[in-house]
Amino acid sequence: MDIFKKYKLIWIVFIAVIMVVALAVTVLIKGAFNGKFYADSFSERGAFETSTLNSWNKSYSYFNGTVNKRIKVKADEELTIKYSSSVKEGNLKIVFFNEEDKEIKNLLEDNSGVFKYTAKEKGTCHIQVVGEKTKGEFNLSWK
Repeated sequence: MDIFKKYKLIWIVFIAVIMVVALAVTVLIKGAFNGKFYADSFSERGAFETSTLNSWNKSYSYFNGTVNKRIKVKADEELTIKYSSSVKEGNLKIVFFNEEDKEIKNLLEDNSGVFKYTAKEKGTCHIQVVGEKTKGEFNLSWK
């Protein structure tokens, strides 16, 4: 134990460096995707979420903020998105962005439906969910 006391400052610096490196690696792995960075910032309560490569379902008693889901596409691939939502309080917006990061459609112009999109090039599209003090649920699936 004397070695820890003797080199206390070195241990503190070592642990701080490890934490900074771990944080940087986490940000790079989670956030950087095809050169794009999508920051999720939200608070939620009473939430239950299931997410796979081809679906995203979430119910919540309170959701406020923004979350993103990335979808890899190939050139000329047709993407079919089925969506539905139930908003009991607040506002919810689900927006589809193409592989060039341009907003294509607000999926919740209707409470449910099917949206088809043909990718122009290989890349990553994303779906952005924006909640404003909302209560409810949404269900998305794609192929």
